[in-house]
Amino acid sequence: MKKQVLTLLMASLISGTAFAAPGTVTEKTNVLETTVYGAVQDGAVVDRINQLDETVYGTGFNGNSATLSKRVDSLYNSVEGSGTNISLREEMDALEYSYQNSINAGSLVDRVEKMERSVNGRIGSGSLQKRIISLKTKVYGSNVTLTNQVGTLAGNQVFKVTLNDAVSSKTSHEGDTVAFTVAENVMDGNVLLVPAGTVGSGTITSLKKARSFGRNGVLDITFDTIPAIDGTEFTAVQGKEAKDKTRNE
Repeated sequence: MKKQVLTLLMASLISGTAFAAPGTVTEKTNVLETTVYGAVQDGAVVDRINQLDETVYGTGFNGNSATLSKRVDSLYNSVEGSGTNISLREEMDALEYSYQNSINAGSLVDRVEKMERSVNGRIGSGSLQKRIISLKTKVYGSNVTLTNQVGTLAGNQVFKVTLNDAVSSKTSHEGDTVAFTVAENVMDGNVLLVPAGTVGSGTITSLKKARSFGRNGVLDITFDTIPAIDGTEFTAVQGKEAKDKTRNE
């Protein structure tokens, strides 16, 4: 089935950072598990943090005096990033973009395994930290140090997305959530801001069904969550300029 392609106009930044950082140990653990495993895990928080330590660092809890709060903060900074620190998630983003010119959705575990199968022909073992270093060495030729670059999205920036599911005034409803994929790299010069393959979500904000005598239905979508490569989120709309470009193409 052919994907529905739309052209969007950048609307506004939601925030200048990835998002308001979670405050409690449980909230940070939930975010970490979603990034690493794809979903929040069951069990006591201390056991879940032990498992994250094992997965990310390969060491598990060694009985040192670090408090639970400090341990989860360390994990959070490593996986999600802090300030100018390059996170494991961003390292994986850069690897995938360098290797295939797009970035995969899904958990870090799945993304690492998929790239290992493609690069090495088999899934590796050990911590995510070591496996990502190994992939960097294979792809780049060495364990290169990555740095952040600053770019901006202009208010009239136009880019394409594809709707992941069919949407129509006949079968859809106002308030439905719509998943979509960015169909092309969004750049500021040579700085990558939003990679092709980035998945976002929107909402059907108004809908009028098709009527008799060939009168077409009308459907509007607000594209309210589009993550940039650093996790910063922004909104986009199908403004007149974007609608005209979609129509022309």
